[in-house]
Amino acid sequence: MNKKNIDFNKITDFLFEIGTLRNMKRMYSQVVPQANDTISSHSFETTIIGLILAKMENLDENKVLKMCLFHDI
Repeated sequence: MNKKNIDFNKITDFLFEIGTLRNMKRMYSQVVPQANDTISSHSFETTIIGLILAKMENLDENKVLKMCLFHDI
């Protein structure tokens, strides 16, 4: 990647937004008030489940992990 084409402001903004996910409640918590998980905790749990299922089904673990980590972004 050529450094001349990199927009560091956009990258910084994206990383900041990713950092806020640990504070953002999931949308269903508007309907289920006792729900207490965040987008970040949901992504973490999804990633662990994805890894287990990938191992069980002999799938490409790296691909599954990437899909799980980025599915809510």
